[in-house]
Amino acid sequence: MSIYTLIPLLPLTASFILILFGEGLQGKGHRLVIPAVALSFLMSIVAFLDVSANGPIRVHLYEFLDVGRLSVDLGFYIDQLTVLILLLVTGVSTVVQVYASRYMIGDLRHSRFFALTALFTAAMTLLVMSSNLLLTFIFWELMGLCSYLLISHYAERPSAARAATKVFLVNSVADVGLAIGVVLTFLTFDTLDIPE
Repeated sequence: MSIYTLIPLLPLTASFILILFGEGLQGKGHRLVIPAVALSFLMSIVAFLDVSANGPIRVHLYEFLDVGRLSVDLGFYIDQLTVLILLLVTGVSTVVQVYASRYMIGDLRHSRFFALTALFTAAMTLLVMSSNLLLTFIFWELMGLCSYLLISHYAERPSAARAATKVFLVNSVADVGLAIGVVLTFLTFDTLDIPE
């Protein structure tokens, strides 16, 4: 297993810990999420230097699905574009987490908020690093769900509820377009493997 699996794994682990033990960590979730996302940013810098020096990196984890002509491997493909977007995603996410740690002081759903932001960060990094279009689509859906839940964090406010509904509808239209693109790609190239 590559050290670059830590890029999505760190925020994903922080999210699951907060989901499972959030009640006991109420008001302290940022202490878990900020280091996890900051370490993901540092690992993204390492990946950037590695790709700059040695070219694209391919990490195979395991075979996710193998049905007929369709073969889906869970793995990562890290090239020049990937590392640039990883730096952007993890860097901005680190800044957001630090800012939110002050903004969310005293919030009754503090742990829930930070669990969702960590999961959102993990989904973004997985989407960017995925070596397969089907998995890219799955992580896109996870990002959409996190986006909806974060926007509706203050669901008791009518403006937040309306904004979350708008995001859900816009994402649903994009979901259909992306799904059609995935199917057309498979029909055209007989693979969903991004490097191929």
